[in-house]
Amino acid sequence: MSATITCARCQRETSRMSESPLPPPFGDELLAHSCEECFGDWMNTEIMIINEYKLDLGVPRNQDMLNEEMARFLNLPSGGGEKSAGAPPQATPRASHDDHHGHGGGSCC
Repeated sequence: MSATITCARCQRETSRMSESPLPPPFGDELLAHSCEECFGDWMNTEIMIINEYKLDLGVPRNQDMLNEEMARFLNLPSGGGEKSAGAPPQATPRASHDDHHGHGGGSCC
């Protein structure tokens, strides 16, 4: 594989990442179509999405949605040409200790 790629997101011709940041199949796609700077942008965005929506990454559909969002954000071929939505609306939030009380905390009496 060539040491130079054209990043699908920023359209710059740049050096390929030295190693895959993720396992296949996404890792292979990232090596071929994303620069380190844009992948770093994604990492910051990913953290914001996880925190904002309190995603439980132990739920497979949340991980799948996050991977789909990454593909759209980075304009990867697996993203199907769709633009990033910014947040997965069907996400399953992490369980909170307050969820079973029905209110924001405090005592139940």
